Order: sequence, then structure tokens, then C-alpha cells
Amino acid sequence: MRHPQKFLLLTCAVTLAGCVSFSPKPLSPARTAADFDSRRLSKNARWSLSKLTAEAMEKNPDLAVLRARVQTAEGALQTAGERPNPVLSFKPGYNSSTRGISPWIIEPG
Repeated sequence: MRHPQKFLLLTCAVTLAGCVSFSPKPLSPARTAADFDSRRLSKNARWSLSKLTAEAMEKNPDLAVLRARVQTAEGALQTAGERPNPVLSFKPGYNSSTRGISPWIIEPG
């Protein structure tokens, strides 16, 4: 091999291109419970029908589950619409019509 450093650099670049960063987001049961306990309708002094309706739509746990299901379905649709990763491979082939040269060829796939 003529350029082992270039090959090593290319191999590292291809390997690192596939790496994904991960940032943990730990759950805190105490903070979740405190957030849940702090939810009160008395925070707003004046309520109207539209404000109460908006608050009910935001705080309803059944609607939260439905919103999560909708987001999951939208993610599945986006994933299904992605184009597959292209793959290039080579396989040996045989050409029986050649004379005088090697009939073995390399076919891309």
C-alpha cells in the first residue's frame, strides 16, 4: 500500500461519521411530583370559558396520551418516507464471449 496514512485517515473519518452523540436526561421523581402538585387552577385570578377550555385541553392526561400517539405516528411516517442508504458492492462475473483476454470480470451491484 502506497499511502497508509491516507488510508488510516479515511478509515477513521468513515468510522467517526457513523458515531452518534448521547446526552443523558435523567428523570427526577421528586421534581416530577413537585411539578404535578404545583398545578393549580387558582394561579389565574380571572377565568373565562375559553381559558378554562384551553387549560383543560392542556392538562388532560388522556389528551396527553393521544398527543404522544400522534407524535409517534408522525415519526413513523417520516421514517417510512426516508430513502434507503445506497450500497455499492462488487461481485465476480464471467463473460463467455471474450477471446484472448480473461473472461473474469468485476460487476458492480
